[in-house]
Amino acid sequence: VAFRERLNAIYSDVLDIVFSQDTYLEIVCKGVNKGAAVKDVARMLQVPLALCVAAGDSENDIPMIKAAGVGAAMANAEDAVKEAADYVSTLDNNHDGIAEIIENLVLHK
Repeated sequence: VAFRERLNAIYSDVLDIVFSQDTYLEIVCKGVNKGAAVKDVARMLQVPLALCVAAGDSENDIPMIKAAGVGAAMANAEDAVKEAADYVSTLDNNHDGIAEIIENLVLHK
C-alpha cells in the first residue's frame, strides 16, 4: 500500500495504479482498464452499453462495473466494488456467483 501511495503521488496524472489482488498491483497507462475494454467491445459489436452486464470482485473491476449498463459485484467483493455495483450477488465467485448474476440480471430481465 505504501508503494502504491508513493507511485500515485508521482504518477497519478499518467498512470492508473490499482490492486487486482491483495498482493498484485497493476500499473497501467491512464484510462487503460476493463471499463474502456467494455466500451470498446460494445462499440465493435454494436451493443448498447445499457444492455451490457459486468461482474467483478476487485478494485480493478470498478471501471468495468461502472461502464456497463448493469454492474454486479460478487458476494466476496471488496467493499468499494460493492458500492460501485448496481447488484451484489449472494454467492461468491467460487460458488456460482456468476450463475446467480446471469439468472437474475440477464435471463429474467
